[in-house]
Amino acid sequence: MKDVLLAMSFFCLTFGLFSNEIQVVVASKAAVKINAVKHAFQKRFPLDQIFVAGYSSDSAIPEQPVGREIALQGVLNRAKSLPLELVQMADFVVSIENFIELTEDGWCDVGLIGVNGVYVFTKPTPIPSCFVEMAQEQSLLQGECPDGLMVTVGSVIQALRGSAVDAQDWHKEVEFGGISRQDLLEEALFSALSDKK
Repeated sequence: MKDVLLAMSFFCLTFGLFSNEIQVVVASKAAVKINAVKHAFQKRFPLDQIFVAGYSSDSAIPEQPVGREIALQGVLNRAKSLPLELVQMADFVVSIENFIELTEDGWCDVGLIGVNGVYVFTKPTPIPSCFVEMAQEQSLLQGECPDGLMVTVGSVIQALRGSAVDAQDWHKEVEFGGISRQDLLEEALFSALSDKK
């Protein structure tokens, strides 16, 4: 089935038979976010020509957000910080913020995605409490930080496990579940797009 869709997309690209051109602006220049958005849109709209571009944005929240409320504020801030002309030319504006929260089962990392006023969460990635505690301790050494931490859990994990671990995508390591952050974001965004056309 995948080969059929790829062949159809190539045919449409070659002969200009795409039903639509879809312009997507991502409020980030992070590759993991841009790639997740690109793949989700291509999967959702296989016969359309998708243009995805990432731009710098300012979340105006702590480096490591804690809790859903502050994460939502970060998502909104990122979108609002984009130049107006970019927002006006886009069919979709996507803003993403990962955060940590304490649940009944312990600490976890969750991604919050905003796309044209629709918000969706990724599946949670469990975090052993020792990593959060270390991030809290290191953050306190740098000063007070309401609504979050100044040191990310990812940077703590990388410092302990070595540079081979991506501080932005430690989720893909087996000890944390083995599902990459890109895959988690892509799955959630595809779900958010399921009712959009």
